[in-house]
Amino acid sequence: MDISIISKLVSIILAISLASERLVTFIKTLVPPLNTPEPPPVPPFSTQEKTRRFIVMILAFLTGWLAAKLMGTEEGFFSGRLNVGTEALPIWIPYFIIGLMASGGSAFWAKILEYIKAVNDIKGQFATQERMNTQMKMTAMAGGGGAAFKAVNLTGGAAPANPAAAEIRTVKFEAAFSGGVGTLSVKINGQTLNFAGSGQLNIDLPTGVYAYTVSGGASPTNQGAVVLTITAVTGSVISHSPHQYPHGPILSNTHPLLVS
Repeated sequence: MDISIISKLVSIILAISLASERLVTFIKTLVPPLNTPEPPPVPPFSTQEKTRRFIVMILAFLTGWLAAKLMGTEEGFFSGRLNVGTEALPIWIPYFIIGLMASGGSAFWAKILEYIKAVNDIKGQFATQERMNTQMKMTAMAGGGGAAFKAVNLTGGAAPANPAAAEIRTVKFEAAFSGGVGTLSVKINGQTLNFAGSGQLNIDLPTGVYAYTVSGGASPTNQGAVVLTITAVTGSVISHSPHQYPHGPILSNTHPLLVS
């Protein structure tokens, strides 16, 4: 199954789970005994607490089932199905199965969605690396043959296929901080770009493949974050940019960059 279909399925279940949780919360406000007991707490294995949790689980299942039915187009509460695939490749899942899956809670499905996005990011990085390798092979063949290509080191510093004939390009590194002050350091080709706040710095690089290392720290507040964007002022670049870093320290991380 294509990962985009899995992502769509998880996104649908997450949306239904969030909707059912809101509805369950509303029902619990109307029926106070279903709320989590206030101190002194009810013993977790008492019959009263077991009954309360069981009813809440059933409510979560039924509200998820109802939300799936409202999202679907097929008639029939018991026999209806929801298409989580595409028109060309439909994948039909019964409403009650969607409701059962959604009853696991939005936190669980949010973690699954994060994992799927991480897998997509990794696939994107592999695709970027493959494009970089392909372009470097073509550059090496045009600028010095196989010997020039062997000089390329994707994990080291600069390594143009033909340094003498390499053209100079201007690359822009732009940092955007939010939620407070922070610092960011980018090391590339023996040079260091330091950011003490939002701004941009340009660097001239010969065409070729580089590895740049990012470190520093965003604001420690919950709203703290920093985004590093790399674009070409002249020529073109291929990178994993934009990089998004959450609040707190940014551990040293290295990425490839193709300048052409």
